[in-house]
Amino acid sequence: MKSSESLPVGNTFLGDHAGTVRDLGLATDVDGDDALVGTAATVPEFYVPGTDVVRPSVLVTFADIVAGKFANAKLAPSICVTLDLDLHLVRTPAGQGFRPGDEIRCRSAVVRAGRRIVVMGFEIVSGTGEMVAFGHAGFMASPNPEHVAPDGFGLVSADSGRWRLTVPFAERAGIRRLDDGRVELPFVLDNINASGGLQGGVLALCAEEAVLAARPGAELSSMSMRYLRGFRRTSAFAVADLHGDVARVELVNESGELGAVAVVSLRS
Repeated sequence: MKSSESLPVGNTFLGDHAGTVRDLGLATDVDGDDALVGTAATVPEFYVPGTDVVRPSVLVTFADIVAGKFANAKLAPSICVTLDLDLHLVRTPAGQGFRPGDEIRCRSAVVRAGRRIVVMGFEIVSGTGEMVAFGHAGFMASPNPEHVAPDGFGLVSADSGRWRLTVPFAERAGIRRLDDGRVELPFVLDNINASGGLQGGVLALCAEEAVLAARPGAELSSMSMRYLRGFRRTSAFAVADLHGDVARVELVNESGELGAVAVVSLRS
């Protein structure tokens, strides 16, 4: 992974970025005129370490990619940024439908589209065809005039077989648990999006790791992300504050400025 010192100077990244999420192997295709579908084959590297449970942050990342691609199409040529995303699990993403090789499917459609903001709905279906999660995501056209993609973003990407995680998701992102209880997500090219900030799915992974650090063995049932400030040229640091079966996670930059907040519910 490339460090922040070697990254391009510009504000828009349309080259070899986002390797971490690309390695999840998600392929997207249009579904009629009003929806986009993403599919990926389950691999053990999706699992919470020591379990056969797919990380909810993997599903959040799928939703962010699929919903975000369609939102970008609506707001083109501006690059959109994620405002918020909530994921609600109907059942634990494990066992039948989430075994290695089983296909996970995420379908997203527009709920409401305005001139600058798009709200997307999504559902995630297991390899057995059972809906296991749903949620919504909001996107905004970046206010930075340099954040444009004149050629847009392709909605069809049928080459997912070229990419596969070969190490666990958190390891691929370079996440570290620090001695003071914080979790660090590094700012490297593999972790950033087209606007040059840390990608929303890997920020959700950082929040998830903070919860697991605070309560080892916890199982997440929902995750709501609010993105307040872009993490550009700075790592993200997360710490979880647990109250019973609910955790509030704050993600701050290297200067201590709040960049995102996650609210996570745990199964009792």
